[in-house]
Amino acid sequence: MYYSAYNKLFWGFVLIYIGINIGNFDIFPDIVGYITVSVALGELRGQHEIYKKGRLPAFIMIFYSAAEVIIRGSSINKAGLLQSHQIGYILLWLFPSIIRMYMVYFICKGFYYVADEKQLGVFRETAKNRWKQFCWLTVPVLFILPFINNSEVWYIPSLILVASYLIATILILNLAYNARNTLSGREG
Repeated sequence: MYYSAYNKLFWGFVLIYIGINIGNFDIFPDIVGYITVSVALGELRGQHEIYKKGRLPAFIMIFYSAAEVIIRGSSINKAGLLQSHQIGYILLWLFPSIIRMYMVYFICKGFYYVADEKQLGVFRETAKNRWKQFCWLTVPVLFILPFINNSEVWYIPSLILVASYLIATILILNLAYNARNTLSGREG
């Protein structure tokens, strides 16, 4: 019954986390992914109310992503006002990352509650563990990476942090993919 909604949720995550660019043009801006996630969470609200809480961060990210698309092509960006060494850039990078984590928290919590109601103990624990893994792999990136200079000393730590964020993203994508069949009641 909810297969389509979980499918939208999965593809929304894919669009958010996988950037497809041609030059400076983003083929599928994050806004498309956040809209897809928001629609999916609206549909999943019928399965459990916790998904409603995940819509607020998705809405915030829709507006943030729209502003980001506008700023990318504007004179603000071309004038160099959003350079990586400025505090404004750091805050602009940190804000969406924290909101995105908040959204992922409610989605994982929804997976947990639905799995618990359906007595799917293994998936319930997987959802709980994936959230913990996502936190442990993402939080260091959020607090360290924006402050790292581009010096050679930070090259290896930066690679490790980026790799950990990539692993966290893959774990969440995998969880959303598995939720399509497991939580929707559709097998195969």
